[in-house]
Amino acid sequence: MKPKASTPELMSELLVMPDGQIYAHNLTPEMAAVLSELNPNDPAIKNRVITHVDAETKKQLPPAWDESKK
Repeated sequence: MKPKASTPELMSELLVMPDGQIYAHNLTPEMAAVLSELNPNDPAIKNRVITHVDAETKKQLPPAWDESKK
């Protein structure tokens, strides 16, 4: 009997173009956080880091990261 292959809970796919542009599919909060470190001025990525975490995790983030309170 073959063992079942484990599948990841969350998986993002990235495509890096020759010009450095990055396309993301199924962007997880964790991958958004990584991409945000690469380009901290990108508001679309920054918002994904903030808005795709549960309320308990949001409490642990610095207040300046919560765009909804501005």
